[in-house]
Amino acid sequence: MKKYLFLILAMLLAGCGPSEADIQQALSQTQTAEVPPTQAPTLTPLIPTPTPYPCLLACSTGPNKNQKNICVMDPDGGNIRQLTAHGAYDSHPSWSPNGSQIVFESNRDGNWEIYIIDIDGSNERRLTNNEVSDRSPSFSPDGTQIAYSTRGADEKQHIHVMDIDGSNIDQITFGEVSEDGPAWSPDGTMITYFSTDQSPPPTFNIFVANVDDGISQQLTYGQGFDISPAWSPDGTKIIFQSMRSGEGAEIFGMDADGENMQQLTFSNAFHWSPAWSPDGTQISFNSDHDGNHDIYVMDADGSNIRQLTFSSDPNSYWEPVWSPLCK
Repeated sequence: MKKYLFLILAMLLAGCGPSEADIQQALSQTQTAEVPPTQAPTLTPLIPTPTPYPCLLACSTGPNKNQKNICVMDPDGGNIRQLTAHGAYDSHPSWSPNGSQIVFESNRDGNWEIYIIDIDGSNERRLTNNEVSDRSPSFSPDGTQIAYSTRGADEKQHIHVMDIDGSNIDQITFGEVSEDGPAWSPDGTMITYFSTDQSPPPTFNIFVANVDDGISQQLTYGQGFDISPAWSPDGTKIIFQSMRSGEGAEIFGMDADGENMQQLTFSNAFHWSPAWSPDGTQISFNSDHDGNHDIYVMDADGSNIRQLTFSSDPNSYWEPVWSPLCK
């Protein structure tokens, strides 16, 4: 029990084409060229069909508990590519809705900040620059905002929202205790998160809050250490990890109003970071079931569990998140 509680607490701390002017100019030149009366002009398409971004799983990987890098892999666990390499702790990846970018947290500058990177590893940039910890970023469904947690004036973590360039920061939650792990509802009107009470023994429960007015509702209760909520693509369910079943951490699911809670995994291992596939039929998660930290996938009802990565290092693959294009 102490081992898993320590791990949870550590986790908490721890298309380009020519411009419109180019098109108009090219069309004008074509229209003014001499063409035989009996021959119709042939126009070559000027804008190529965009190549869609691939279906991938984002993840974090590294040689030890203090060093992680953002990576991507094919949906079957193959072709793993590392995107960042800073000798720090890069974690908590979240996809942009069009599958072109990943936002993540990093302590590479001595403090937890939010960064963003293209999926080919280019165009990396820092979005926040604060003396306090900025963590757990999550892209909004429309791609215009990022939810994250940061320390407020009361010295506690609260859920904030900012534009994708780091501007227009707005605080969403104002609870009496720390709040972390934000995840947007599919329609972008609500954010689910977990709230932690630092008093012994610590408690963690799942909440939802309206984005426009911050009014919140508690969904889970008790000493279950409920964290890492994730909304289903249709908005009807929320999955999360919990220790409410006893020793170890398991994946649970419930209706979006907190009703009809069901346990989805059953073992004495540590399962965490659940994430829905975009079609809602599968759930990816981390597990140390085989003694190492690897990535698994199961059907949405908890059946048909498959292991995707097979690491030899105890801390190799973490936090799998599906690209929105995996449909």
